[in-house]
Amino acid sequence: MEQEKNFVAAVLKVLERKNEEPTKVLIQKFIYFLNTQGINTYCRFEPYTYGPYSFQLASTLGSMNFWDEIKEEKEKISIINLNSYNCEESLMDLLSKKFDIFKKAVGDLSFANLECFGTALYCANVLKNYGDELTEEAIKAEFKAWKKNRYNDATIHNTYLKIKDFIYPQLNK
Repeated sequence: MEQEKNFVAAVLKVLERKNEEPTKVLIQKFIYFLNTQGINTYCRFEPYTYGPYSFQLASTLGSMNFWDEIKEEKEKISIINLNSYNCEESLMDLLSKKFDIFKKAVGDLSFANLECFGTALYCANVLKNYGDELTEEAIKAEFKAWKKNRYNDATIHNTYLKIKDFIYPQLNK
């Protein structure tokens, strides 16, 4: 669990440097995004109520809370003392750059935007793993199968446009 805790501490330190309030949903969705970008986050994600969720990550946060390194409140996380984690500057730089990309793609880091972005990205990765074509219609169908009518077609379309660069990485070369 020490690798997971060190990684989460690095993420929290980056969010602090960027003056971003670390909420549980932001941490879950950002670390899921990092997973999709080939970064070993030490977390496994699965579909859950509000999009991709890692029980390992929740457990890691719970352990850090128990040891008074962070304070978990309802949805918010506050850093108390992460001095015992020696986060490499190269990792911090990478996470900082990836967070800028993530934030630009998601836009407003509201709960709904984070949920939609994470869900659509997860749906695309599921389809990709099954060898299905990553069309907007296929992703929308997968999204609606999971979220039912929680989000309208326009919202799903706008979210698809946000994830497009990440599901077709060859377009970014």
